[in-house]
Amino acid sequence: MNVLIVEDEMMAQKSLTRLLTTNFTDIDIVGYTNSVKGTVTWLNTPGNYADVIFMDVELADGVCFEIFRQMEVKGKVIMTTALNEEKNVKMA
Repeated sequence: MNVLIVEDEMMAQKSLTRLLTTNFTDIDIVGYTNSVKGTVTWLNTPGNYADVIFMDVELADGVCFEIFRQMEVKGKVIMTTALNEEKNVKMA
């Protein structure tokens, strides 16, 4: 199973990578991105494909929902966040 990790916090990225590779032997982490722009570019690059995308809500250049506004995301998406405060995130 090909996995893309979309996370702008390096510690969270490393922690998720460790968790996934330790507990799931059938995954292959095929890429890392840390922004809306970088994720759209990665997903639009021929040959790049992820069966599962672990996606942080808040990224370096905005919220991940912008990715879905810009393109059709194929593969399953699992939303992740380390945010521990309430914020108003405009989803529509």
